[in-house]
Amino acid sequence: MGKMDISFDSELLTLEPIADGELSKKMLLSAAPHVKAVFKNNLEKAIGSGNRKKDRSTGELLSSVGITGVRKNRDGYWDIKIGVSGKDSNGVRNGLKAGVLEHGKSNQPARPFARPTVKQVKNHVYETMRRVLDEELKKNGNTQ
Repeated sequence: MGKMDISFDSELLTLEPIADGELSKKMLLSAAPHVKAVFKNNLEKAIGSGNRKKDRSTGELLSSVGITGVRKNRDGYWDIKIGVSGKDSNGVRNGLKAGVLEHGKSNQPARPFARPTVKQVKNHVYETMRRVLDEELKKNGNTQ
């Protein structure tokens, strides 16, 4: 669905060997709650919008929105994901339902919510992570 990459390579290279990934984790975790809130709000707007029939939403898709733990991806970068998980009470994967909402299908128009989320939060995420990085640089005596 939506993906956002933000890099602070030069500054992190000076601190990360000392911090053992803790700085990257702290930066990602500081921005994640805002992204989750915007994602959930956009998903809520997309559910049932543009339907000809009465909305039959159970709220299970919306309640499945969550934040993963921070881990290293296969390329060696720290990663966190915000999205839906699990299945609803009928056994339908929430990821499938979210994908249909985002991209549509032959008889259902797309109602994007993830891509708009990325556009809406990118600046806030950058600023939040930048603030955390600057605080850590000041703590360690590095000023730029």
